[in-house]
Amino acid sequence: MILQVDSRLLKIIQTDGCYFMSLLWHCNRINNIQFSVEKINAFYSYALKSGWIQADCTIEDPTAIIQHYGVQAKYTDKWERADRQCRVNEFEILKFVAPEHEHFVAGDGKGNVTYDPMGISNTVAVGRLQSKRIFRFI
Repeated sequence: MILQVDSRLLKIIQTDGCYFMSLLWHCNRINNIQFSVEKINAFYSYALKSGWIQADCTIEDPTAIIQHYGVQAKYTDKWERADRQCRVNEFEILKFVAPEHEHFVAGDGKGNVTYDPMGISNTVAVGRLQSKRIFRFI
């Protein structure tokens, strides 16, 4: 999967697209959706026009983003504790925090990082897992 720091991506994705890229990683993992830089940039614009994401990459509707790529799941719409384990029918996005930084990555359901959109981010290396965003298959 492409990293958010790829210089061919839109600048806003490079700097603030970690949650967005983590959602796309799960779409790739679950439905084998192949993403190119062009496809990611175009989808950002589409998601922005659709109201699913703000211009600064704040995610407004993560369910719409994943369902656009055929992932039949819904966000539980709450921030879960860091020690919450996913059930068999769930997957997670992890939020790490470090002094003056926060970063989203894809998790394995048990709080372990499976995809870091930055490659190996300092926030994950020195920070702590603060919370989880859980998605449940429907």
